[in-house]
Amino acid sequence: MSIYLPELFSELKKFIIKNGEPCRVPNKGIVLEDGLYLFGHVLSAGGRCIRDEELAWALEATSFPDCTEKATPPRLHPPYIEYYADGEYALALANGGDGVYLLENDGGAVRCVCKTNIPLVNFIESAEILEKWIKRLALA
Repeated sequence: MSIYLPELFSELKKFIIKNGEPCRVPNKGIVLEDGLYLFGHVLSAGGRCIRDEELAWALEATSFPDCTEKATPPRLHPPYIEYYADGEYALALANGGDGVYLLENDGGAVRCVCKTNIPLVNFIESAEILEKWIKRLALA
C-alpha cells in the first residue's frame, strides 16, 4: 500500500468543500496544504469543516517525523506514505520492520535514510485509516 499525501489532500479538500458544515477557518493548527487545515479533530477547507477524530489522529501521527538515528533498514515493507514525489525526487515514510524510516530518493538513488520517532504500530494504523479515506473519497 502506497499513499501519496498531496493527492489525498487535494481530494480531501474537495470533499470537505462539498460535504462539510459551514465553519470559521481556525487560525491555529496544521496547514496540510494550501487551503486545507487540521485543528484538533476538525479538518477545514473553503469555509467548511468536517470532524473526524480517526482521520485527524492518522494525519497528526505521521505529520512531523523526527530522525532519531541514521540507520538502514534490512528491508522495506508496505505501507509507504509519500510526502512528495516528482520524476526525480521523493520523500516518504516506510515500514522497515523494526521501525518507521524516512527516505529521501533523488534520481533513483536513496540519499538519506533515518529511523524516525513514529511508533511502527501507529504508522501502520495511520496508513490503514488513510487508505480507508482514499477509498471513501474515490466513491464521493
